[in-house]
Amino acid sequence: MGRGIRRGEIWLLEFKPPDKRRPVLVLSRSVVIGLLRTVMVAPITSTIRGAPSEVLIGVDEGLKAKRPVTPFARASLEEEAAILEIVHAEPLLGAKRIHQLLHGASRCRAELSEKAVYDALKRHGLSRKEKRLEFAQSGSDKRMARLARALTENGPAAPANPGGGS
Repeated sequence: MGRGIRRGEIWLLEFKPPDKRRPVLVLSRSVVIGLLRTVMVAPITSTIRGAPSEVLIGVDEGLKAKRPVTPFARASLEEEAAILEIVHAEPLLGAKRIHQLLHGASRCRAELSEKAVYDALKRHGLSRKEKRLEFAQSGSDKRMARLARALTENGPAAPANPGGGS
């Protein structure tokens, strides 16, 4: 254990589920790491909880500045219908390419993000290529029928709330 690991280094560690892979700071002293079966580390997270043991670090300590968060806009019913039409015609396309096609054909609002397209695919169980292929090959399409019914019952849907509400 400990080959090449030194105190103060940052490593990626795969934690046991339900946690995930995240960076950790090595705390064990370098001189004893080779003798240990496990090394003491501290997980690094961007979540600030206010615990007494937390050490806040940021740009001054060499971290990159956080990217600005763009407001999230959920896809409207019309946009979801357009997404499903594209998936039905071109099931191999992912969220990024579908997003580009929607914008290129002016079939969505300017603020609709790639993440909103992905979330719409996920809501319909189409975030994986296999599911999109299955969807495109199935003759009867309940998803499209439900959206068409919702559109005719409610009239044109108002643009989604940029704050993420439905």
